[in-house]
Amino acid sequence: MSLTSLELNYLIWRYLQESGYDLAAYALQQSSQCLEYEHDKNKIIDSIEPGCLVNLVQKGILYTFVEDAAEMKNENISLVNAILKDYQNRENNSEKDSSRFTLKKDESNGSKDVDMDGEKNKNGTNDAQDQHESQEEENEPVVIEFSTKTLTPLTNFSSSLAAEYHPMTSVLAYGCDDSTAKILALGNGIIAEAVTLNIPPLITGENTPTPNEITTVSWSPQGTMILTAGTNGEIRAWTPDGKLKNIVNTPVDANKAAVPLHSVLWSPLGQFVLTVDVSGTVRIWDGVNLTPIQELRGHEGITLVPEASWVSENKFALATSKNAIKINSVNPQAPFGSPESVVTVGVVAGHLHHISNLTFNPVSKLLASASDVDYAIKVWNSSSSRDALELNSTQEKEEEVSYHTAPIIGLHWLTGPQDVQGNELVSVSMEGVINIWDAFTGEVVKSTNIFKSPDSYQFAEEAPIDTSNPLIFASALSHDARFLAIGDDTGNVTIWDVVAKRYRGTSSGLRCLGIYMFKEQADAENVGICDLAWSSKDELLTVCYKGSESVVLQWNGYE
Repeated sequence: MSLTSLELNYLIWRYLQESGYDLAAYALQQSSQCLEYEHDKNKIIDSIEPGCLVNLVQKGILYTFVEDAAEMKNENISLVNAILKDYQNRENNSEKDSSRFTLKKDESNGSKDVDMDGEKNKNGTNDAQDQHESQEEENEPVVIEFSTKTLTPLTNFSSSLAAEYHPMTSVLAYGCDDSTAKILALGNGIIAEAVTLNIPPLITGENTPTPNEITTVSWSPQGTMILTAGTNGEIRAWTPDGKLKNIVNTPVDANKAAVPLHSVLWSPLGQFVLTVDVSGTVRIWDGVNLTPIQELRGHEGITLVPEASWVSENKFALATSKNAIKINSVNPQAPFGSPESVVTVGVVAGHLHHISNLTFNPVSKLLASASDVDYAIKVWNSSSSRDALELNSTQEKEEEVSYHTAPIIGLHWLTGPQDVQGNELVSVSMEGVINIWDAFTGEVVKSTNIFKSPDSYQFAEEAPIDTSNPLIFASALSHDARFLAIGDDTGNVTIWDVVAKRYRGTSSGLRCLGIYMFKEQADAENVGICDLAWSSKDELLTVCYKGSESVVLQWNGYE
């Protein structure tokens, strides 16, 4: 049969949902993980209409009686008769198959060589004992062999604050602290071409120009436009070859001071751009020409910046001042500023404290959020009857789990281009704890404190690892979701294997596959790591340092 158990479980889950049996549907999903069948690449999902399971069952019952109908036999078509008829057919087929595949030597020897009571076979061993020993071997923890490579820079460039690669090529754009941004074309380990984007400096009250630090660099999903923004809050749009395309002057605050941007988020296909500034104001722009669509003002006295995440091409999740999460829908046809341009279509409870992370998984349709106050992580499922799955809960502590007790600076879905499940989430906290969670069950797949786990490093030669409680400042997941880059306050960068299936059933901690040991320049002052950026094919990793030269590292993945 071509019908798989996952497909059948999904149809049953849909039937339970349609019939209003939410708790039963939830229990089935938790046991079977049938929602793994529902992902963007599965086009048949759109064809499954309400009542599909009942319709298929009815057709199956009719099919059971097709033979009898052809022979003009009158049968009462019902579920009971269909089950009895199918059972009778299987019994008849079983008798035929048993006689068809019985060898003559087996008929004559009977069961001499096989004793169902567990007596010794011809090899002198007990079958039950063999099975038990085999199970013991399967339960033995597996240790993964690996080595940690020491990385050296492929090339260096000037001090930088933020960087991002073109979505399809090895073209790097980065912002500097001298009122410029740069575009670098990298080839064969060298900078093949460089373009400088000049941005006006800040003008203080005494009309004194001050360098405008470019803290935001963002490519559009198609790579046809790049946005830069600095301390003055002004957004500039550039073509990939460095030509100025548009300028957007964002409004100033009550004191007529410029308000820097906190984040720039493109919708998945680039139709819209969402910006959040440090005053808490959220703005929605047209992604083609930066025409304003709507502005959602922050509340007076609110100093915490709201987090946001796109959940579809025209819907985004936004944390509110009361720590709830609103799902908003964008209507670009409505006039700017009108209530119809952005409409709230859903609200979830959120957290008890300020939400500091918000990220959506396009495969599993799960929304993850985290708070830096109580370090709580929650996973929201629109198909679930409960509020959220709570992770990092210390109420029932497990000894082998390192729980987050410091601000969570990274929350990444382990979803690559070929992933059809999307149920694994990695969280990174400032004290060095990395946890991989199963976002459907709440299970901790792997938990490691990278500064207190010497087994996570396997150097060919002795190499010092700082265990004096350094802090993680940056994290970046590769596009294929296989590697996690970590930057700490010493300037060191490590690359970790975060493929969850490699760790299930093993006793190994996370594997550090590469390390870049930062060496501060003699004349450097106030050096700090600012950003990490993977190239489109994950073969290059850029590390932005303020006060020191930034570097490009080459990464070949697994040997």
